[in-house]
Amino acid sequence: MNEEIFDLLRFYGLSWGEKKAERLDGYRGLLESRRRWGSLASEGMQGRWKTVLAESLAAAQACDLPAGSRAVDLGSGGGLLGIPLAIVRPNMDVCLVESRSRKAAFLAEAAGALDLENVTVRNVRAQSLLGVEIFDLAVSRAAGKLAETGPLALGLLKRGGRYVALKSSAPAQEAEEALEAIEGAGGRLAGFRPVAFPAGAGVGGGASLVLVEKL
Repeated sequence: MNEEIFDLLRFYGLSWGEKKAERLDGYRGLLESRRRWGSLASEGMQGRWKTVLAESLAAAQACDLPAGSRAVDLGSGGGLLGIPLAIVRPNMDVCLVESRSRKAAFLAEAAGALDLENVTVRNVRAQSLLGVEIFDLAVSRAAGKLAETGPLALGLLKRGGRYVALKSSAPAQEAEEALEAIEGAGGRLAGFRPVAFPAGAGVGGGASLVLVEKL
């Protein structure tokens, strides 16, 4: 599995090493062992793990910010986006926000087991951080419609900050429907980026990244 992870890291232009591959594979094991306890992922996730990881690494590729930047993962769930981001961007502080206690407990367990010192877990609704925390980057995966998550993310971002939303289908239509809300919250739609997958690696899908900037 580590060699397959190396290949994905190289494909997405992310620095790679044995420790990162071990942590990503270790996270997969933790997620599978706790999946039913916390409803952390769907039954079919194990068979789709490489695709799920590829999507998360593609999002991490779009999150190339200076060292010391602060990121927030909205509705982190089982950490499918935020934990890989923290692993491959060790110089970025990543705040995993999850309102459901069991999932937040798993996130804290995973961060500890994987020795991710750049991760904090907040067992709260993201709305409670408005006016309290400020970030350089916000990310989300399956956290809700852009018309809702876009303004929330923008409210947590400093000027010039970036929101990266991983979407599985119809991102253009969803973004168009959210455009008024995004602009009203002081942001602009910066574009779409279909997730590219390495040929012959047994991964694929129709996921896209929606990019929003805080003006």
